Amino acid sequence: MTLSQRCTGLLVVTAIFLTGCGNSPGGSSPDAAFNNFKTAVGNDDWETAIAQLTNESQDMMASGMVMMAAFASISFDEDEAKANEESFKSLLASHGLDKAELDDNASFASEDPTGGMSELMAPVKNKPAFIADLIKWIDERSDDDGGMMDEVINGQLKNVEVDGETAKGVIAMTKDGEANEEPVEFRKINGKWFIHLPMN
Repeated sequence: MTLSQRCTGLLVVTAIFLTGCGNSPGGSSPDAAFNNFKTAVGNDDWETAIAQLTNESQDMMASGMVMMAAFASISFDEDEAKANEESFKSLLASHGLDKAELDDNASFASEDPTGGMSELMAPVKNKPAFIADLIKWIDERSDDDGGMMDEVINGQLKNVEVDGETAKGVIAMTKDGEANEEPVEFRKINGKWFIHLPMN
């Protein structure tokens, strides 16, 4: 597992989890959604995985990955740092975003997480593809391996409680050799279940 997978895993574990598989957004049930996610991530199919998040969650993940990519662009080598900066700007531009504008409005998003992140990410037409590109971009600039996503992939969804259009459960994992459980939420949208990352 690479640094981006570990960072993504950390973001997911602290904010909840993802889902996805087969280029078809959503699952027929919370269990199907989670199992689909594990398959997609196991295949490094991040675009399909991210497509299973609610729109709000995609905005949150995109914003988080932008910050991770900005951090990954830092280098003590001046030429490398400059190349990373230009490459990062180009990646953002290819998805309709301007780095300077994002930098200027970062505080706005932190003050109003839900509305702020949604507005910042509004120009992006395909957020799953954007996030997948960010993950690949970070991977190419890191040789650090992390095992967080191994824990998620090997985790089991338990204690799912459905309440109308929402559901909650826990992911049972083994973390550092010890049993661990993390909460997970789902939203049902147009007949399909998606993972929802809470904003708090």
